[in-house]
Amino acid sequence: MNKDLNASLSDIDRLEIEACLERAQELMPFLTNLTPDDRMQILKLGERSKTFADKFAVYLKRHPEILPGYIPADRLQEEYKLWSDLYALNQMTAELAEAVNDTLMLVGSSLFDKLLTAYNNVGNARRHNLPGVDSMHADLQKRFLSGAPISIDEEGLNITDNEVEENADTNSDSGIGSDVDPSEPNTGS
Repeated sequence: MNKDLNASLSDIDRLEIEACLERAQELMPFLTNLTPDDRMQILKLGERSKTFADKFAVYLKRHPEILPGYIPADRLQEEYKLWSDLYALNQMTAELAEAVNDTLMLVGSSLFDKLLTAYNNVGNARRHNLPGVDSMHADLQKRFLSGAPISIDEEGLNITDNEVEENADTNSDSGIGSDVDPSEPNTGS
């Protein structure tokens, strides 16, 4: 797989996307967050019951008299429409979130590969006593020390301890995500 995604996102485009997402949230002020307990306790109308809900909505239009008197037919239809609209939006946003996450992972992998290559050059420069490289190496080496705070730069390209553990699981043969400093020569141990 080619890890290089030859793409960019201008600041103007990113700001426009952020504004669109903020606007979407503004258009749905009723959105709520559920606690884990809430999620466990409430009834769920998902994929398996969607057909049931769709069919019932059709039947209710033809036979509103089947509803008990304490459930207003118009309110039920409004709720069904809201559920249907949110269901469609959920599918769209899930696809978008998956694509953003996959692209983020791909770009991050490519970036991290290049950063590690450059970091290896820092180690080589250090071994050749290039002036000023020792402090750079000492700072960057913190990434490979267990329990050390991990950060690449102040512009938000941060690697968390969880990502180190994930990388250790998925890249154990490469030394990525491990406590092995790739800029140090491999002694075969």
